[in-house]
Amino acid sequence: MAAAKYAGARWGRSFADDSVGRPRLNDPSLEEMATLFAHWQVEHPDKLTVQVIGRSVGGNPLHLLEVTDRATPDDDKQVAFFFGCEHGNEHSACTALLHVARWLLTPEAEEIRRRQIVLLLPCVNPDGYGTYHQENMNGVNLYADYSLEGEPTQPESHAVWEVLERYAPEAVGSCHGHWRVVETAAIENCQGAYGTSRFDRCHSRLFAEEVNRACEAAGYPQDRMEEDSERILPPLPGFPNRSARSGEGITPCVYAYHRFHSLTFAMEIMYEESGLVKLRKILELGNQPWRYERLPGYPVRVIVPPEGHGLVTYGTTAAQRRASRLELWRHNDALTRFCLPHVEDSGFVGFGFSVRPEDRSLSCEFVSGVLDFVAGDPNIEVEPLRQAFGYRLRSWWSRYEEPLPAKPTRLDEIRHGISQRVRLLPGSRVKRLLVNGREVGPSEREGYEVWTPPGGHTIVQLNLPGGRSIAAPNGHLRRVICTLEYEPGSIEKGNA
Repeated sequence: MAAAKYAGARWGRSFADDSVGRPRLNDPSLEEMATLFAHWQVEHPDKLTVQVIGRSVGGNPLHLLEVTDRATPDDDKQVAFFFGCEHGNEHSACTALLHVARWLLTPEAEEIRRRQIVLLLPCVNPDGYGTYHQENMNGVNLYADYSLEGEPTQPESHAVWEVLERYAPEAVGSCHGHWRVVETAAIENCQGAYGTSRFDRCHSRLFAEEVNRACEAAGYPQDRMEEDSERILPPLPGFPNRSARSGEGITPCVYAYHRFHSLTFAMEIMYEESGLVKLRKILELGNQPWRYERLPGYPVRVIVPPEGHGLVTYGTTAAQRRASRLELWRHNDALTRFCLPHVEDSGFVGFGFSVRPEDRSLSCEFVSGVLDFVAGDPNIEVEPLRQAFGYRLRSWWSRYEEPLPAKPTRLDEIRHGISQRVRLLPGSRVKRLLVNGREVGPSEREGYEVWTPPGGHTIVQLNLPGGRSIAAPNGHLRRVICTLEYEPGSIEKGNA
């Protein structure tokens, strides 16, 4: 029977009244969880902080657990945020996060604590948890109580929103589950929402697949959603019956991707043990270099796609890269890329970018016209560039920019740095790199880095800090034109 304080609630049916299966009636109560959190904090003051970050409509506290190594500075720590039980009846999501919290406090998770801040909000909807209702007391689906521009309407979802805004996490996970003791082939996944939102998808399917395989290796089958349905995700105009079913809702994961370029996971978790496997794998992958990266971290650095050349976040620490990510991602429509010439020449690449609005309408035909156009820029020495381009001055060039959103942004200058990436044949070697007509050398702070990931192209990354630098002697980083001369590598073809 619902407690007296829930009188007048506008939620729907209680899933405790489900006549099929066995409801999870032995899960810890809200009071027992609060006692457990307090005990953990006393036992592990060097690892755990517990905060009450808000209260539900019914007045129940919302507990946020922050797990990290207090002896290690936070500057080079990524942030991962996982929350459960937005649908209050989905108890297994909450109890799985309790298992994750318990594991994070063990010696086995030492490396995770040293290199990440892990935030856990086990129960977003405590009123619904205590009464087996999916919605909150106001009858609102907290999972879909978000928008791309405004704030959530409910105190519980607003508390999640405030954590997102405060930390801008690299990884975000919305955990869902079941109200019954699972005795059937209930689906689990980690890559997106089903009926609520077709936008709620992990942007790195390969990352999600690594997590799926870890769960399956532990004995927990995983669903691949539209892959297993053998359907495309976007609806075909006029033929929604040909696509994977999904809605148009804005969930916390959609908001986090849109706002921060977070790597997001909407997860179904039916068993506490599978939830631990799932989140542990996500955290462990976050401590490793991802596919094409040199540094460990979640794949959230690429701001502009790498065809031609890519634009990525700048920084030698996680905090620096986060600041760069927020600046560049929120203004990615203000970034214009140049490919000079438009097709890469063997042993030579010309490339650049600009945040100056007038560069979006630059209409000259040849590379020489681009240099004529920028000749008045105080940061650019045009003559060394002309000499480096040589005969390519008469080559065509191309410009790439993102489609403008409904409300275009403006970025007067880049204050938190930017890095540019060029992909070359494996084994290529840099001979000379000019930035706005001035030569730069190897440096992770102001210069270039070169690496070749296993099975990948050789990557040359040019790192440019904000403020005064070799690219911007006047202290305002707005436009950059580069020339890269290199000794080409080759593709090593195997024997047929």
